[in-house]
Amino acid sequence: NLEIEDEVGTAVPFIMATFLVVLVVVGISLKSGRSVLLTAIGLAMMIVWLKGLSNVVGLKSSTVLDFIVPIAMISLGADFVIHSVNRYREERGIGLAPRLAFRLGMAGVLGALALAMVTDAIAFFSNVSANIESVIQFGIGAGLAIMSAFVIMGITVPLALMRLDAWRARDGATG
Repeated sequence: NLEIEDEVGTAVPFIMATFLVVLVVVGISLKSGRSVLLTAIGLAMMIVWLKGLSNVVGLKSSTVLDFIVPIAMISLGADFVIHSVNRYREERGIGLAPRLAFRLGMAGVLGALALAMVTDAIAFFSNVSANIESVIQFGIGAGLAIMSAFVIMGITVPLALMRLDAWRARDGATG
């Protein structure tokens, strides 16, 4: 356990560096402070979900689960958010109301994001067939992480952005 605690302590700076670099990439890609803020909140939520889901299914803390899985989850989450928010913003750019832009944008990108999530999750879950406990736990943890990234970064963050835009549009109409 002391070895695991030491390795987890070593992992934290790398995870934080990944977190910050992803925020820079999202900022450059989306050119939006609100999107960066929502992405930061989403990334933090993903880490909490990963820890919570890992505990619920009984995964033990390990270097792989505490170090490699969060970094993979953060990078794939960034991919999900960049694609979904970009698609939503394309629809907003042609003058559509926030709710309609969200529906049309998600209709245009949700299939591809869901396919990416399913194929990645299946690839990770396939590790369950291994006879090595750490590999099995990695497969389960990474599969759960990918599904969490899809829900939080691919759907929830763009939904939150749409809600902010809808409130802003409503306030602008009444103000």
